[in-house]
Amino acid sequence: MFYRSRWRALISASLDYQIVCWSAQLAPLQAIQTSGPIHSILWCNRRNELIAGTSQNISVFGLSGKVHNSGMPLLSNQWVTIPGHTDIVKCLTTDDTRIYSAGYDGMLIFYDISLSSFSMKSLPMKKHYMLIIRTYMS
Repeated sequence: MFYRSRWRALISASLDYQIVCWSAQLAPLQAIQTSGPIHSILWCNRRNELIAGTSQNISVFGLSGKVHNSGMPLLSNQWVTIPGHTDIVKCLTTDDTRIYSAGYDGMLIFYDISLSSFSMKSLPMKKHYMLIIRTYMS
């Protein structure tokens, strides 16, 4: 889950196969039914796309070109699947030129996003355990 301040919207995803965009008042603005559970999500500012970690790959959702009456741009119901993992993709992060994904298959994958398409390099993480850090607001 993350908050997109530019749109004043919250975007969440779940094991129920859905990505949901919520207004600042927590009213659902858009729901996208996917083909499988979503384990992690990330917004890529450089490409203006939502990246979702699924059971064995990452899925990329662009903007549809349509706008909700609240002013929030809507995500496309179509997505591109990029293979690479063989198990759940639990962690996603990005910088200006790459998206990084890590999964329960022990792989860390670098996706080059500086071009119009994705290119990929992978690195096995032997004897490396992912830590999931949770932040709590008081």
